[in-house]
Amino acid sequence: MATYIKGSKSYVPDIKPFTPDYKFLSAVLETRTDKYDANFKATNDVYNKVVYADLSRQDTKERRDQFAEQIGPQIEKISGMDLSLQQNADNARSVFAPFYQDDLTVKDIVFTSKYRDEMAYANRLLDSTDSKMHERYWETGIRGMQYRMDDFINGSEQQALQAQLPKYIQDADLFELATEYLEGMDPPLKMKVDHYGENSDGTANTDWIITEQNGRLITGQALQAVQSALLDNPTVQRAYQEDAFVKSRNFASQGMQAGQFTSVDQGQEAWAQETIARINELNTPEIQKATQELKKIQNANVNWDNYQANNGIVPGSDLETMMMEQQSAAEAMQAALDAKVNIQTLANTPTKSLQGNLNKAYNLLMNYNISGDMKKAAVNFSARDQEYTMRVNEYAKQEKQFKYDMSKIRANAENALILQRQKAKDARDLAIAKGDIVGDNEDPNSLRSLLKGTNVSFGDASTINAEVDSDGEIDGDYDVTLANDEAFMRRDNLLFTRQVDNILDAKQILNPKGDSAAEDGTWGVTIMQDGEEVEFRGTIEKIKEKLTTPTIEGEGEDSKITGYANRNLVNGLYSKTRDEFVNTYEQTKNNANLTGNDTSFQPYQDLYNSMVGPENSTDIQIDGLNTAMTTVLESHRDTYDLMKANLESRGESGFDKNAKELADAGFPTIMNDQNQIISKAEYYEIVKQKIDNGEIKNPDLSGVWDGNDDVKYKKYLYKEVANPNYTGSNYSPATIKTPMYDANGNHMIGFDEAEIKSEANRYYDQLYTLFQKGLLGTQGDLPTGTVDSFLGGYGDSADGLTMSPTYNYTINPLTNNAQGEAELGMLIQQINGLERQGTPYGLITGSIDDVDSDELLMSDPIAQRAWNLYKEDLNTWYNNPKRSNTDAIAPIATMQYKPVYGRSEDGKKTTAGYQIIFSPEWLASKVKGGSDVSTQYGALSTSDILALRGSGGNEKIGSGVSFVYEQKDDTNIKSVNNSYYSGINTAIMSSQNGYADYTVPDMGTPTAEYRVSRVGAGEYNMNYTLNTYVPYNPETKLGGTYRPTSFTQPIDMSLGLRGLDGQVFKAKSYFESIRAENRLATQKDQKQYGIK
Repeated sequence: MATYIKGSKSYVPDIKPFTPDYKFLSAVLETRTDKYDANFKATNDVYNKVVYADLSRQDTKERRDQFAEQIGPQIEKISGMDLSLQQNADNARSVFAPFYQDDLTVKDIVFTSKYRDEMAYANRLLDSTDSKMHERYWETGIRGMQYRMDDFINGSEQQALQAQLPKYIQDADLFELATEYLEGMDPPLKMKVDHYGENSDGTANTDWIITEQNGRLITGQALQAVQSALLDNPTVQRAYQEDAFVKSRNFASQGMQAGQFTSVDQGQEAWAQETIARINELNTPEIQKATQELKKIQNANVNWDNYQANNGIVPGSDLETMMMEQQSAAEAMQAALDAKVNIQTLANTPTKSLQGNLNKAYNLLMNYNISGDMKKAAVNFSARDQEYTMRVNEYAKQEKQFKYDMSKIRANAENALILQRQKAKDARDLAIAKGDIVGDNEDPNSLRSLLKGTNVSFGDASTINAEVDSDGEIDGDYDVTLANDEAFMRRDNLLFTRQVDNILDAKQILNPKGDSAAEDGTWGVTIMQDGEEVEFRGTIEKIKEKLTTPTIEGEGEDSKITGYANRNLVNGLYSKTRDEFVNTYEQTKNNANLTGNDTSFQPYQDLYNSMVGPENSTDIQIDGLNTAMTTVLESHRDTYDLMKANLESRGESGFDKNAKELADAGFPTIMNDQNQIISKAEYYEIVKQKIDNGEIKNPDLSGVWDGNDDVKYKKYLYKEVANPNYTGSNYSPATIKTPMYDANGNHMIGFDEAEIKSEANRYYDQLYTLFQKGLLGTQGDLPTGTVDSFLGGYGDSADGLTMSPTYNYTINPLTNNAQGEAELGMLIQQINGLERQGTPYGLITGSIDDVDSDELLMSDPIAQRAWNLYKEDLNTWYNNPKRSNTDAIAPIATMQYKPVYGRSEDGKKTTAGYQIIFSPEWLASKVKGGSDVSTQYGALSTSDILALRGSGGNEKIGSGVSFVYEQKDDTNIKSVNNSYYSGINTAIMSSQNGYADYTVPDMGTPTAEYRVSRVGAGEYNMNYTLNTYVPYNPETKLGGTYRPTSFTQPIDMSLGLRGLDGQVFKAKSYFESIRAENRLATQKDQKQYGIK
C-alpha cells in the first residue's frame, strides 16, 4: 500500500500531451509519396510502352500482346506493393525486362518512332512558307521511306534487325545548286560570235549569217565548272542514290501488279540488269569522245611544256594566262572522264548477289543522272542572255550545178553595179595612163605602142569567147545564159580545187605526222556515203583523190566531166577547216610551238593569208565569184523583164500576138526567183499545175492549129490498141484509138497534155529567144554580161560580153625590155612544165584559123624548126658578147599572150596560148641560096616563110607560130584562172555592213585588227588597232602583255581600186613588221625572265 511521508510534498509531474512534428512528418511523407508516385509513374510508363507499344511488324505486335497477358498476375501483385521503396520499384520494373531484352521488338519500336519523326519533318517541309525549305520536299524522299518501311515490315527477323533507321532524304535540287554556283562565277561566263548556218548534213549553210550569244557557246564551259564544284557533294550524292532506289522499287511494284514478277527481289533484279546494260551502252561512246577530247587537251599541255622548256614563260604574261587556262581545262575534262570511267568500271565489275547488282545499278544511275542534270543546268544557264538571230547573207555563194537559193541572198544591186562599173572604169583609166592598154584611137602596132614594150589590146577574133562571123560579129545563136553558167562552173571548179588544197595544207600544218592517235601519216575527213556521214582516212594523196571525185555525164566517148561529186561537202569542210585554222588564239592554246616558233609560224601565216588574207585569198575569190554571179543574174533579170514586156505588148500579127494571148491567159514567167531560166520540163509542170488550179485558161491562138477549145484543156481520153482488122495493107492501120472508161463505165476526161505542152513550149521559146537577143545587144543597150565579163571589168554592155585581152610584147635583144623578157620566160616555163607532165600542146605554123579544131594540140615541123632557130639566136645574142649588133639579123619578134586563144569560128574557146610573130628581116636572114626554092639551103625556105605568114596574118609580118594549150593548164599570172579582183572592195561589197575586217595574227594576241570601210562614193577609210608588246619589268612584275592603240586614216583613191588594194597591202606589211618587233621583244623577255 502506499505510504505517504508526512511533511513531504507530493511530486506530481507536469505531463504535457505529445505533439507530433508535423512539419517533419509532412516532409517525410511527401518524400515517400514522391518516390511512390515517381516509381508508379515509371512503372506505369513502362507498362504502357509495352502494352501499347507503337510497332509496325506483325510478329512484334503478337509478342507484345502475349507478353502483356503473361505479366497480368505480376501486375496485380505490383499494385499492392509499396512502390515508394526502391527495392519494390526495381522489382516492379524487372517484370518488364524480358520485353526490352527482345532485340526485334526494341528495333521495331525505334524504327517506327524514327519513321514517324521523319515523316513529320517531311510534312513540315511540304507546308513551309519558306521557299528554300519547301524546295527540300519531294515525293521521292517520301516514297523511299515508305518502301523501307515496307521492307522492314515484310522482311525476315534478321533483315529487320539489320535494317538502317529510316531517314528522309531531301531533294538536293542540283539544278538550283548548279545555277547558284554559275551565277557566282567571276568573271561571268559570256560569249558572242557570228557564224554561218548549218545544213542537215553538217555542212555550212552560207545563206545565213547567225549572231549567237551564250547558249551552246558556253554550255561546255558551264558544265565543266559545275562538275568540278558539285560532282562529289554529299547532299547531291544522297539525293540521287535515293532516286535510284525508288526507281528500282517502282519498277518492281509495277511489274508485280502487271504479273511480270512474283516478288520485289525478282523485279529489282530485272531493273538492275536493264539499268546496268542501258547506262553502260550510253556511257561507252561518251567515254570514247571524252577520251579523244582529253587526249587533244593533254597533247596541248605537252606542247606548252615543250614550249616553256625551250623558250620560258614570263610570269604574269598573256602567254602564262593562256597556258593556265589550258591546264585548267585539262583538269576539268579529266574529272569528267574519270566519272564516266568509274561508271564503266562499276558496270563491268562482276557481282554475285542481288544486293551487289542493285548497288551497282544504283551507283550507275546516280552518277549518270547527276551528269545529265548538271548538263541540263549548264544548258539552262547558258540560255540566259542568249541571242540567236539570223540575217540573210546577201552575197552567199551558192553551190554546184547552179542550184542557188538567190531569194535568200538578195544582192544589193546598187552596190554591186557600183563595184562593176567603178572597177571597169578605174582599171581601164589607170591602164591607159600607164600605157598598159592601148586607147580607143591608138593602133596597137604603132611605133608609139611598140616602143612602150608592152600593151593590151582587144578585138582579136581568136580571143573572143564565142563563135564570130567574117566581120567579127558574135553569132546570133550565141547563148549568153549558157555561157554564164559555163563561166561560173569553170571558175567554181577552180575554186573547188583551191579549197581542197587549203584543207589538206591545214591538216598537214596542224598535224604533220597525221591526226590519228598513232600518228601514222594518215588523216581523216568526214564524207557522205549512202546519205550518211562517215570518216574516210588515208594519206593526203588518197584524201585528195576521194574529195575530187568528178561527176561524169554520158558514157563512153560521149562522157564528159561536169563538176565534182563532193562540191557541197568540200565547201562545208573548207568553212569548218578555215574557221578552226585562222582562230590563232585557239591554235596557240592547242600548240604554242605552232605559232610561237618562227620556223613553224611562217607556213601557218602563209596559209592564213591564202585563206582569209586581203590579197586574192580563197575567201575573196569566193566572195568575188558570188558577187559576180549575183550581179550578172540581176542584170539578166532587168533585160528579161524588158524583153518580156516588149513581147507581150506588140501588135496584132503572128508570133507576137500569140505571145500576148498566152501571157493574158495566165502563162507564167520562165525565170525563177533566183533570176535563172528554168528548164522546159520544169516550166511544163508549172503550167500544168496552174491550169489545174484554174490560174490559166485556154486561149484561142491565131494563125496556128489550136486543137482544143476547152477552157481547162480537158478532153475525152483514148488509148491505142491493136487493130483486130489489121491486114498489113496500107489501108488498114496497125493500131486504133478506143475510148478509156472509168469504173462506172463513163468515158474518162483528162488533160490534153499534147496541147498544153505545145503552147507552153511556144511561149517558152519566144521568151527565151527574145531574151537572148536582148542579152546580145541586138534589141538596144540593155544590161547583160557573164561572170567572165564582170570579173574582167568589161562593164555590162554587149561589147564586153565576150571580150578577152591580148597582151603584146616586143622581144628585141638590142633594147632592154624587162617585161617582154619576163613574159618570154613564162612561155618557156609553161612549155617545159607541159612537157614534164606529158600534157599535150600545139605548136602551129601561121594562122590558127588554118588549122582544124582536132589539130589544135598538134605540133607542126615548120613551127618547131622556126621556134628552135629563134631560141638559138636569142641565146647567142643575149649570152655572146662578140655577137653582131646589126638589127637586120637580130632575133626581133612581137610576142602576144592570149588567156583565151582559139579558132575564130569556134564558140566556147577552152584553150590559151602565145603567138610569136617574127620580124621579116630575121626570117629573111635564115634563107640562103637565092630565090629558087630548089636551090635554097638555109635553115628556112621561102615556102616555110609563106607558111609562117598564114592566111590570117599581116602581109608584111605574117602570123608566125602559135603555142596552144588548155586553159586549165595555163600557169600565167594573167590567165583566166587567175583573174584579178579588187579583194578589198569585193569583200566590202559582199558584206551588209559596208566594211571588211582583217587580222594580222600572232599567238594569243593579234598584232593588228583592221577594218576597211566605204564611207561614200569612191571614199574609203581604214580603222585599225595595233597591239604593241610591253616588255616585262622585274621590279614591278608587270609586262609581258600588249598595249592597244587605235587609229583612223583615209585612203587615197586617186589610183582606183588597185590603189585601194595596194595601200591596204602596204599597211598589212607594216603591221607584219610590228609583229616581227613584238616577237623579238617577247623572245628577249623569255630568254631573260622566262620560267622554264
